[in-house]
Order: sequence, then C-alpha cells, then structure tokens
Amino acid sequence: MQQTFTIQNPTGIHARPARKLVQAAMAYPCTVQLEKDGKRFSAKSLVGVLSVGAKQGDLITVVAEGERENEAVQEIGAILEAVLDESFDKE
Repeated sequence: MQQTFTIQNPTGIHARPARKLVQAAMAYPCTVQLEKDGKRFSAKSLVGVLSVGAKQGDLITVVAEGERENEAVQEIGAILEAVLDESFDKE
C-alpha cells in the first residue's frame, strides 16, 4: 500500500514532527517507509525521517507493507499533512 501526501507544515518535518511520525510508525507491525525523489527512508528511524529533508510543499510517498498497512499509511499521512502549532506541541 502506498499513497502520496503533501507537506503542509511551514517549517517542514523537523525534529518534533519527526518524533511524532516515528512514534506513530513504531505502533504498527508492518514496514513503513517514506519516499522522496526516488529515495526511501525508514519511518521507524528518527535519523531516517530527518534524512528525507521534507519541506513545505514537498510530495512524500508513504509505503507500508504487512499487517495494518492501510492504517499505517493513513496515520503517517495525516502527520505529514498536519500544520503543527509549536506553542501547543509541548509534551
């Protein structure tokens, strides 16, 4: 299963949203990867997610294979398309 999403966050996917994305990916038993410009990175690795270098307006394809792949793609896609308000994102 794969689907392409557009990064909406004005600051792209930096450390805080990357951490949320990794936590979400880790909750699924399937493999989850992010693809940009023909390169794939593990969505279960903070270094991998940051290596994508996703900026606002970039198209990122979420690729998941295995158990609960549809759910994984939808949840990761929602994070990629979210506009995060940093002032309310203190956990």
